[in-house]
Amino acid sequence: MTCRTALLPLLALLGCNEAPPPGSGKDAVITGHASAAAGDFARAAFPCCADPATTAAVAGTITLGARLAADDAAGSAAAAAALQPLIAAAPAVAAAAAPLEALRAAPTFDAQQGAFVAVAAPVVAAARAGGPGPLQVAEVRCPMKPGSWLQDREPVANPFYGAKMLTCGSFVPGAASP
Repeated sequence: MTCRTALLPLLALLGCNEAPPPGSGKDAVITGHASAAAGDFARAAFPCCADPATTAAVAGTITLGARLAADDAAGSAAAAAALQPLIAAAPAVAAAAAPLEALRAAPTFDAQQGAFVAVAAPVVAAARAGGPGPLQVAEVRCPMKPGSWLQDREPVANPFYGAKMLTCGSFVPGAASP
């Protein structure tokens, strides 16, 4: 392992660190932290999706992301299992099937969180292209991980890092579907 490889997790934590509680005696290190302001969800949300099967898959993916963000291993496993038939029934998100299997097979919860980026990518793309529908969703990005995810409410709840960097992320403005 090189020094660079060993430092990457530390740099990720420093790059999106929360401010310490007042009076804690700790200094905040904030370098590139992205944090959503109240009301950002409403400004970024768009209606999704015209196809009911895609709507169900998007909703299931949002549930999985929320369980990962909550560091809920059992809830994440259940949400991933429930998502599998929803992905299979929605051609628009078919590209998420293999990454979902990889997430389910991941040996650790941290690996599951890391694998979610590949599950979320085709679902985000389908939501953007899916035309207006019954869900109000917004895309969220964390600067510490390439990729994004969907949420149906505030506040930001980062599924890639959970409690380590729960609120690291920004709602993507102007993400309206056609």
